[in-house]
Amino acid sequence: MAFADHTTGGRVIEWASVPVKVTLSEAVEVGDLLGYESGWYMADGNDAGKEAMLVAGEAGASAAEIVAYRECLIDFSSGCTGTAGAAIYLSDTDGEYGTTAGTNKQIVGHLVDARRALISPAKYHQFNLIKEDDALYFGDVGVSISSTGDGMLRISADHSTSAAAINLSDPVTFSDNITMAAGKKIYIKGTGAVLASTAAGKVTLAATGSGADDFSINCTTTFGDNITMASGKKIILRGTGAILASTAAGKITLAATGAGADDFTLNCTVKFADDVTFTTAKAILAATASNSTVAIKAYGSTGVAFNVVQVQSATGTGGQTKVKLGFFGATPVVKQSAIVASTSTNVSTQLNTLLTQLQSLGLTTAT
Repeated sequence: MAFADHTTGGRVIEWASVPVKVTLSEAVEVGDLLGYESGWYMADGNDAGKEAMLVAGEAGASAAEIVAYRECLIDFSSGCTGTAGAAIYLSDTDGEYGTTAGTNKQIVGHLVDARRALISPAKYHQFNLIKEDDALYFGDVGVSISSTGDGMLRISADHSTSAAAINLSDPVTFSDNITMAAGKKIYIKGTGAVLASTAAGKVTLAATGSGADDFSINCTTTFGDNITMASGKKIILRGTGAILASTAAGKITLAATGAGADDFTLNCTVKFADDVTFTTAKAILAATASNSTVAIKAYGSTGVAFNVVQVQSATGTGGQTKVKLGFFGATPVVKQSAIVASTSTNVSTQLNTLLTQLQSLGLTTAT
């Protein structure tokens, strides 16, 4: 089924109210929608200045005086097979009706059955059409709602009157993207916190507060890309007690200002893909491992590392008897066997045994 507007003799006004006499500025047919722009013309969806206000009650030539109605029931004849309840719009064709909106959208009535429609253009004119560049004002001119184009809604405020010019006290749900104009920002709690964009694909979250906890994130946060810290900036944990920072490209500094020996506690396995270098007078205080070797290294003038002490645990039980130890790069060995007290006849044998044990530990060379 489809709506059809029969413009020449096809419209019959069955009922009408609020008749008025108007002088035409152009010729019209019965049922034509009329708009005023320095005279009464056929309303035109293409012309924002000629929105529909009345319905022509009779045909007339230009300069003729006719009766027009504010509201009426029009029969569009048997050739019209629309859908009851469907909205009727002002067409982009002068004076005519349609079931799709014209360039300047204006509903003028609704179908009551397949061929008849109750037309009330002045009624819908009051709230249906705000022309481009016009606005609906609240509180004098402090706040306005307007449209800059089809599908666009603008809510603006006179910021000279109040920083909180527009106050939304209830939750607001957006069903589409929110686009901020270039250089514009979202302010939170006055101007203390700012969400803005300096360029396409860039988001800036800034605060002007003096507190160390300017931004608090009380939920799990997942990042789908790298996090890049600006030069000289740090990640500060728990006040200023722990700091993660970078002093140069490829360098990471993890520092603590606490007085405790356990400033950093790692409750997981940590694997290093490169040497761990300690600054002057720094050392490993303690370490535990299973079936692994811990080496304390020293660096020569050429930067070559040497194993000073190696400690290696062994598989299975046995406590201290299973721990292996090596010095100066020697392969770690278990605790050496006891040497029986010497007698006048076995001193040479015992001395050779001791030398062999010292060589095994790496405390002396073989030659």
